[in-house]
Amino acid sequence: MSIGSKEFQVSSRSILEMLKKMSDMTDKERMEVIGKRSRLLIETTERGLANQRLKAQLIEKENHMERLNLQHESLMRIEQENEETLLWLAKK
Repeated sequence: MSIGSKEFQVSSRSILEMLKKMSDMTDKERMEVIGKRSRLLIETTERGLANQRLKAQLIEKENHMERLNLQHESLMRIEQENEETLLWLAKK
């Protein structure tokens, strides 16, 4: 083996080792990005579900409030009728 050939082998080995390290780093970063993307998709899905639950709760609360308003109006009419009846009875 000549000195030039030996230097070439050392340089080639060094380059191959550097390429292997770069490949490993790239694989590691790729896996991190895949993990982050997966977490982001899960978080987005969870937020969407939470949003749907909140909308359903809001509709439920609005319906409950509407029922309470109707009951209140009904009670107010009954109270008014009772007051009118009491006034009528008091005049007799």
